[in-house]
Amino acid sequence: MGLDGLAILMVLAAAVLHASWNALVKSAADRVLTFATLSLGGMLAGMVAVPFLEVPDHQAWPYLIASTLVHYGYYAFLILSYRHGDLSQVYPLARGAAPLLVAAGAWIFAGEMLSPMGMMAVMVTSAGIMMLAFEGGWPRGRDRTPVLLALVTGCWIAGYTVLDGMGVRRSGAPISYILWLYILEGLPFLVWVLLWKRRAFVSHLKRNWITGLGGAMASNLAYGLVIFAMSLGSMAAVSSIRETSSLLATVIAAVVLKESFTARRYLAAGLVSIGVVVLNGWA
Repeated sequence: MGLDGLAILMVLAAAVLHASWNALVKSAADRVLTFATLSLGGMLAGMVAVPFLEVPDHQAWPYLIASTLVHYGYYAFLILSYRHGDLSQVYPLARGAAPLLVAAGAWIFAGEMLSPMGMMAVMVTSAGIMMLAFEGGWPRGRDRTPVLLALVTGCWIAGYTVLDGMGVRRSGAPISYILWLYILEGLPFLVWVLLWKRRAFVSHLKRNWITGLGGAMASNLAYGLVIFAMSLGSMAAVSSIRETSSLLATVIAAVVLKESFTARRYLAAGLVSIGVVVLNGWA
């Protein structure tokens, strides 16, 4: 299953949106409340729209529930990763690891196999990842923490990507599937906010409602586009193009967040992006 022009444009747009909301999370004073804002925004949109849409087929619901649980693992490790590492290091490493794992998961669970050229692209991507993971030599002590956390985050990303790729194809209603995912993801955040963080959340919204609204739109639309694209083409191809956002994240980290950066990091991000684009073309 290749990707047509519309699907490619959708995933490229998702890449831009994804890098943008990750920069928002990295720069936020309270990342957990920021995640709550993003998730509750998606849940609200879902609750307004789903009454007018077809319900996903019953075969899709196990994937929806499993993906929701995996997303919470992803959120937890992404927050930890940004607590210990720079956006320009954590983001390309976590996102760059995902296509390798998605390709493996898609082959094992969905029968999607890569061509020899696709495997070469995976090797290029791996080279870029290793440049980021071992910048300045093998990390020691606390220096290993952001690398390991980012790699684990990549595992969570691959997990929910494969689950949603398989689920949306069984749903018979891609848009409804996407919105139900938003609702299921937002419910635990809603309970947490109402029971324990009501005042803090209201205060957070008053101070950050503009960025919160923009971030909610960016984060939910970004992954919604990715899920819809996976209903049209291969999971590995979609995941690959999405990870071109690693280049944008590196630029945002340097220009907006004023993080330190090196030519090696830019080269590594470039290799990751080249690898995943070639992987799409030859998957």
